[in-house]
Amino acid sequence: MKRRTRTLWAYLSVGIGTVVLAFLCVLLSEVMYMAGENALYNKPNYEVVNIISSERLGEPLSLVTRLNLYDQCQIEGEGRLPLPEEATEDEVTQIALNLWNEALMEHADQNGVMPSGDLVSDLMGRARTTAVLRDFYNENTNSKLALWCVQVYCNSGKEDETYCVSIQFDSCTAEPYSLNCALFSNVLPENNRGGIESFCAALGIPEVDVSGATIDWQQNGAILRLTLSSGIVVQKDCNYGSQYTITLINPY
Repeated sequence: MKRRTRTLWAYLSVGIGTVVLAFLCVLLSEVMYMAGENALYNKPNYEVVNIISSERLGEPLSLVTRLNLYDQCQIEGEGRLPLPEEATEDEVTQIALNLWNEALMEHADQNGVMPSGDLVSDLMGRARTTAVLRDFYNENTNSKLALWCVQVYCNSGKEDETYCVSIQFDSCTAEPYSLNCALFSNVLPENNRGGIESFCAALGIPEVDVSGATIDWQQNGAILRLTLSSGIVVQKDCNYGSQYTITLINPY
C-alpha cells in the first residue's frame, strides 16, 4: 500500500470515528436527559400537582383581576363576533331580559302596576333588545377586556319616555360588571334596594342580605353599598325620577 493511500485511509478513519463519536455523545446525552426527567417527574407528588394545574388551564382570571382590567380599559373597540369560548348573543340577551323583568317587578305593586301606571306585563311584552360584543383597551398598558354590551328597552305607555336597562357582561363568564336602568318616575326612594339581589344572582350569588347595605343620602338620590363575602362591593347609585346604576367596586 502506497504512502498516499495509507494517509487517505487514516484521514477517512479519523473522520468516520469523529462522526460516530459525536452520535454516541448525543445518544448518551439524550439517555441521561431522559433518565433525569423520569427521576424528576415520575413521582406521586409531582403527578398530583400536575393534574391540579392541568385542571385549571383555560379558567378565566379571578373576578378581582378582571375588575381591575374593567376599571383600566375604557377605550371602546369595534363590534365583533364571539369566539368559541365566549358566551353567545342569545345567552347574554336572556340574562339581560331576566334582569329587565326583575327590575320591572321590583318597581311595581302587587298587582303588577308601576308607579307611572304602566303594566309590567305590557312592558315585558314590548321589550326589544340589542347586543354587541366589543374589546375594550387601555392604550398605556395594552390591556384588553372583552365585554358584551346588551340593552333591553321599550316605550312607556303612560309617559313620553323610553324605559331601558343597559348591561355590560364579561364575554367569557357572562357575569355582569355594571347595570344602568332608566325607569324615570318609577325610580323612587322606597325602591332603594331594588335590583341588587337580582344583580348578585346573575353573578352567581343567589342569596345576599340586601338589608345589610349601607346608605349615603344624596341630593335627590342615594348611594347604597353592599360588601360581598369576597370583599367586592356592589354599589347602587340612585337618581330619583330618572335612573339607577349598579356596579362592582374592587376594594383591593
